[in-house]
Amino acid sequence: MKMIAGQIFLSIAFVLCTWGGLMDIRKWYRTRHTDLRPFSWKRWFNKDEGLNPREKLINGIIYITIGAFAALILLSSL
Repeated sequence: MKMIAGQIFLSIAFVLCTWGGLMDIRKWYRTRHTDLRPFSWKRWFNKDEGLNPREKLINGIIYITIGAFAALILLSSL
C-alpha cells in the first residue's frame, strides 16, 4: 500500500510541477521584453513586488527539473 501511495504522490508532483513550469515559461515568454529590472533575491523569495521575466524563467526551469526528478523516481519504482 505504501508503494501505491508513493506512486500516486509522485504522479501528482510530476504533473503539477511540469504544468507550473510550463506556465511560468509561458509567462516569461510573453513578458520577456517588458520588465528589465535586475535579478533580486529579495523579490524572488518574497514575491511581493511581482517577478521580472528572468525570475519567471528561473522558476519555470526549477519546476520542470523537479517534475523530471519526480518522473525519474516514479519510473524507477515501477
